[in-house]
Amino acid sequence: MKRLTKIFQALIGAAVLIATVLIAAGRSALRIIKNRWKKRPRWARRTITAAIIIIAAWYVMKIPVGIYDHYFGRFEWCDRRLASDIFVHEMKDYSIRLYDRQRDKYTTPRLDWISEAAKGDSLIVYSRRCKRGFINMNTGEIIINAKENNYQKAWVFSEGLAAVMQNNKIGFINANNEIVIPFEFDYSYTLEEHQNGYLFHNGYCAMTTADGKIGLIDKNGEWAVEPIYDQLWAPQERGYRVVIKEDKYGLLGPELQMIYQPVYDYVGNHSQEGGFILMKDGRMWQEDYEGNIVHPFMHEWSDILRYPAEADDGYSTEYHMSDYSKYQISQRYGILNRHTGKPLTPAIYESIDMISPTIFEVRPANNYGLLLIDINGNAVKG
Repeated sequence: MKRLTKIFQALIGAAVLIATVLIAAGRSALRIIKNRWKKRPRWARRTITAAIIIIAAWYVMKIPVGIYDHYFGRFEWCDRRLASDIFVHEMKDYSIRLYDRQRDKYTTPRLDWISEAAKGDSLIVYSRRCKRGFINMNTGEIIINAKENNYQKAWVFSEGLAAVMQNNKIGFINANNEIVIPFEFDYSYTLEEHQNGYLFHNGYCAMTTADGKIGLIDKNGEWAVEPIYDQLWAPQERGYRVVIKEDKYGLLGPELQMIYQPVYDYVGNHSQEGGFILMKDGRMWQEDYEGNIVHPFMHEWSDILRYPAEADDGYSTEYHMSDYSKYQISQRYGILNRHTGKPLTPAIYESIDMISPTIFEVRPANNYGLLLIDINGNAVKG
């Protein structure tokens, strides 16, 4: 115990000695600095003092700037371009602002949300406190004030009109905020799912009813196509519109005439060759714009079928390449003669395998059983 006490006393003594030395050295250094400071000219002392004050003030000012930037600054990696020199800057408080790179300035206050720009139009939708309005993206000027209007939702202008929602009803306004089509239509998210969202295309706009059915209205708000469809897409090439009713596809022409009744598994434009791709009852083919069949048989994908055969050693199994392939149309499979290119069966099966050079084992759609088919497409009793 006495030994520990002596060690502790020695440590205290050493600490006191070190502190005494540091204090003495500090006082000596301070005297030297003070003497040298007095020997300097007055202008030098004032210059050094001013520099110290400026540097200290700069560091002190960085503290609130750093705090502001931490909570309200900009996420630089989240910039979004609207036009050549117009960007959307996302802030750390989850607000956004429009920035004009050419003028190197922000043109809007902090907003909650800004839409993409419609092609050829400078008016875009903005949101502030759950209300919608319109601003000029090039100048940042508020054209239709969100605060002064009770617009719950709004869409960009298309063909001179913009859809807005008020009291849960859809209507249309012009750039002067004048009501052109009254608020009498029901909103449905279905349209926005297919990028059709309450925009006019070629004089018509897809519109919904209270039960979610979709049709087309003209610029007078009159039904040009009755709302009987589950989906109605924006115009494709040449103004054709796909319609879907009870999971079956159809097609409207540019004048809204019925080209194909909604009885097909799929209808779509063929962007390279022109015309339409159609699928029905396990078949896929192409027709031109006049309705003539261009390609009577098409498929999405195919793979060569192989059948098992006993190996030379009599124990293992080898698989030999057959004269047939399985092809796919809309997630169903059919059998194809790969030499002639002609289908043996439509694509109506969930799976296809070969168990011999002349027998196929197939699983019908929505059926857990297996069937055997020969190379003539006839059923074989197991």
